[in-house]
Amino acid sequence: MSAPAILTMCLNSLDMTSHHECNHYRARWMLFKHLVSELLVFSLTLMKSRTLLQRNRLPYGRFLMRIQNFLHTQPDSGKHIWHVNLRIMSVRIMESEEIRVVETSSIERIDQCLVGFPDVGLVGLIAANHMINTLGLVESGHIESDLLPPVIVVHHGDPKSPVRIYTKDKLAILTSEIPIQPMAMPMLSRKIVEWSKAKGSKLIVSLTGIAVENRLEIETPEVYGVGDVAATRDLLKKSNVKLLEEGFMVGAHAAIMNESLKAKVPSAILMAQSHSQYPDPGAAASIISALNRLLNTNVDVKGLLEQAEEIRLRMRELMQRTSKSMSGMEKSQEQELPAMYV
Repeated sequence: MSAPAILTMCLNSLDMTSHHECNHYRARWMLFKHLVSELLVFSLTLMKSRTLLQRNRLPYGRFLMRIQNFLHTQPDSGKHIWHVNLRIMSVRIMESEEIRVVETSSIERIDQCLVGFPDVGLVGLIAANHMINTLGLVESGHIESDLLPPVIVVHHGDPKSPVRIYTKDKLAILTSEIPIQPMAMPMLSRKIVEWSKAKGSKLIVSLTGIAVENRLEIETPEVYGVGDVAATRDLLKKSNVKLLEEGFMVGAHAAIMNESLKAKVPSAILMAQSHSQYPDPGAAASIISALNRLLNTNVDVKGLLEQAEEIRLRMRELMQRTSKSMSGMEKSQEQELPAMYV
């Protein structure tokens, strides 16, 4: 059977096979796993020839993401080894799918790089957008990859990439208008750190929220920080940012810090107490206030707070898509701040 035929059968089986069917039709489930195995072997063969990979135009990275998501819905019995093998093979295959930083205008050097991706409460994205508009940063580039969904956003009639780079006065801000899928995070994070290091960045700061159950009772959300090394933690302390002493993190910002440690690029994560399922401009305002102290900027948050309800309505759909993406990692539960630190 040809590889395209195997791919087609796998995709059809993936789309048609439900959780109920897998429980009752074990033979079909075994056939599906066999087909997936055959496809993965073929994919590893294709890795040896970039020309052949391009000729077939098969989006293996996205296909493997779909398989991974599908396996999450299946019974636990016997699927652990498939998860392990799939992750190992998918990482190898995705390494052949390049992530590119495209500079639409010359970016000579940056001192700080802020990253605001859709996440808990859309805190990072809201904060990044407000800083871009207030400080007058200009779009200077974007990120391209077959690992990202085939999406174009349109603003004022101008089609744009959803993952963009804005710069001004040696400050760069990366934003995304689409959720970043878990399988794409390691490679995207690595590329962001590599690009920042090549531009001479002295500090990478990831902006995010941290879900708290009593958010409605909190008038001004607190901001917690994580620094990669002692010097970064000292900088956070001098900026009156409380350090997160214990806990764990998942998601793009955790991947960025992991890559920063490897590349020896100073990095920090700022997390504001926020809603987990609703856009939270109030938490974004707290993040910006912390950034003002950290970066010696002067971004007013009054307008952001005044437009809070408008922002919540405008970003409601993106929040729903982000929550769905995060549910695969169970992020809203994993990143809750331990009660002793609230």
